[in-house]
Amino acid sequence: MKILMTGGTGFLGKELVEILAPHCEKLFLLCRRPSRRLEAEYSKFSSVVLVKGDISSPDIIEDAGLSKEIRESVDTIFHGAAYYDIEGPYSSCFMYNVVGTQNVLYLANNCEKLKHIHYVSTIAVAGSYSGIFNEEQLSEGQKFNNHYAKTKYDAELMIRNYRFSGSVQIYRLGILIGDSVTGKMSKVDGPYYFFKLLNKVYKEKAKINLLKYLPLPYDEKATMPLMPVDNAAEILKEGVLNPKDEGVSCYHVIAKDPPLVRVFVEKSLKTFGLNLSLIALPKSPLYKFILPKIGLPSELLLYMYGSCVYDTSSLERDFEKNKIASYSEYSENFYSYGRRMFE
Repeated sequence: MKILMTGGTGFLGKELVEILAPHCEKLFLLCRRPSRRLEAEYSKFSSVVLVKGDISSPDIIEDAGLSKEIRESVDTIFHGAAYYDIEGPYSSCFMYNVVGTQNVLYLANNCEKLKHIHYVSTIAVAGSYSGIFNEEQLSEGQKFNNHYAKTKYDAELMIRNYRFSGSVQIYRLGILIGDSVTGKMSKVDGPYYFFKLLNKVYKEKAKINLLKYLPLPYDEKATMPLMPVDNAAEILKEGVLNPKDEGVSCYHVIAKDPPLVRVFVEKSLKTFGLNLSLIALPKSPLYKFILPKIGLPSELLLYMYGSCVYDTSSLERDFEKNKIASYSEYSENFYSYGRRMFE
């Protein structure tokens, strides 16, 4: 198997390369700025070849010789690179998520032996959709509250409409969190913003506990579609090594039994020694201005009031169920590391 991978140096990409590289004859890893550190990091894998390039460039690959080798030999393209910033400007999101995907598909047109395309999407493509969102659904008239989600929707639509005789597999990632066993997380993102906030108020926990109640904007039925990064990498690895023969397949890569937002907040409060009872506040447009003032991105409101249920029937059908994480299995490690993360 010879693979061209984009996004292999990111948070999830690094996990995936570790477990996928030993199974590849060649793994061409696209990097915007190959460095000695990256070379040292991936030197343990004889199959990994660092390729200097940028998906925002029409040619993508800078080295003409490597470009020719890739076009003549790769049978699989794994496109995981994206501009991930929920507060990012439209120009950057569009350039990397939409134009970048278009450039990858243009390269795919010129790969002589290409049989499989794997694309990393996000559950954010569901946007404002309410109800059960199946894995084959996409265009349902949903609205988006940030440019990242909208441009990832546009990119997935492009991938789905791409005319290709081989197989296309789309992985809509849930909210990625740290390792399921160690809890380790390398960046502040998603629910970790809440841990960061709790760490700030921890010193005043005696005074805060006197309040007894904590009013918070959320819906009692809303869930947190979490997924540990190592489990997500295992799913993607299995998908790449055992691809479909043809057609388009899509999977919601989410752990089993996602916790309610209320459960997540209550457990987080207890982890930080805060004994408060929650009061759910009704939805208000003011919260998008209030949340950033206390250190929480307003985009979290999408999940705090989320009425979308992400169906995982295809994921459970096509992948080994024991590789799909369950909240009860990783939750303690998730919260305990979240507590230690900001010490």
